[in-house]
Amino acid sequence: SAASRLMDWSAPAKRWKAQLRVAFDSDAAATVALESLSPDGELNPDVVSRTMRVAEAHLVVDLASSDAKVLRNSMSTIFDMIALVDRVVADFGAADSASPDHKKPKVGSDDDRGTPASA
Repeated sequence: SAASRLMDWSAPAKRWKAQLRVAFDSDAAATVALESLSPDGELNPDVVSRTMRVAEAHLVVDLASSDAKVLRNSMSTIFDMIALVDRVVADFGAADSASPDHKKPKVGSDDDRGTPASA
């Protein structure tokens, strides 16, 4: 039939789509979130795809899936991971460690010579 010639039945179309825009205090904080979440790919990339980018201090996540339930689960997972990253950024900041002005925190020392902190 004409419909079967137009459709590729071997790979279902990813017709379910969502875009999440999560506001951060700065591009640096949004970039920390992006870099933290990037290594975690989707468990089933044949069914759901994800792209992420930073735009104007927002983490933008685009999701597409051939299955609405899988898309919903993927969105839920992304929200959980973003919430964790947000707490870490709030606790530790989003300083650029590559910046020459960035100073790493000193653990167990109370001066620049690395002398152990007094108890």
